Amino acid sequence: RLLERSPPGCLFAMEEEEEEEEGLSMEVLKEVSTMSNGCFYGRCLGFQFAPSIRPLLQTIAIGLVSYGERYRDRSGGIGAAAGSLFRSGKFAVDPELRGTEFERRTQNLDVGFWKRFWNL
Repeated sequence: RLLERSPPGCLFAMEEEEEEEEGLSMEVLKEVSTMSNGCFYGRCLGFQFAPSIRPLLQTIAIGLVSYGERYRDRSGGIGAAAGSLFRSGKFAVDPELRGTEFERRTQNLDVGFWKRFWNL
């Protein structure tokens, strides 16, 4: 719909009536807010950075998802970290699963999780 209302070669729609433009803007924002973001944390993780940093970002994401899985079981500290190390293989092999779980888990975690994860 946005492409239909935009002149050729323009990124944004050119509207004379502000009400119609505002309606279109709200519609686009609604679409974006309901879009799944898991794909950005899976295979495409870190695409905007230099290729040399991608393995580090992937390692952090795998660790975060694995630790988050153990954190829900209320295992704390080093035990959770060790358990997550053994469970991390499935997230390393399947980037789509990693992305989906990353999005799902990070939206429902509390501050305690983030403190424990970054203090490992």
